[in-house]
Amino acid sequence: MAQVKNALDTQPPSSEIRLLWFGLFEGLRGKEEYAGYYLAGYTGEEQLAKGGPAPYSPDSPYITSQLLGTVINEAVRIGRASPRFSVFDYALMFGAAATLSRFAARSLGITLPIYVGFDSGDFARIAN
Repeated sequence: MAQVKNALDTQPPSSEIRLLWFGLFEGLRGKEEYAGYYLAGYTGEEQLAKGGPAPYSPDSPYITSQLLGTVINEAVRIGRASPRFSVFDYALMFGAAATLSRFAARSLGITLPIYVGFDSGDFARIAN
């Protein structure tokens, strides 16, 4: 939550930004997988659905989350032996990110709609 507050206080979005996006992705550091999570903003859902660069992206958009790290570490530990587990893994990541983002937005008094999703295109509005 402090990371989101700092980003919004340091570089508030312009009045053109109509929604905030908490994006998820998976990355590699050496041979270790990690869950990436970041803050951005768009002028509307149509622009979000099209993809491409976000009109609002603070200088430090990335958010660290112990919860998301635990989800991806457990997924790797258990192994991704079947496609069904992969779907479960993504569902857990989405649920964790949606919960974190919703409560961060609520506690910070953010009134913009909040969306969470994967860079691959799956997303949902989770607050406001």
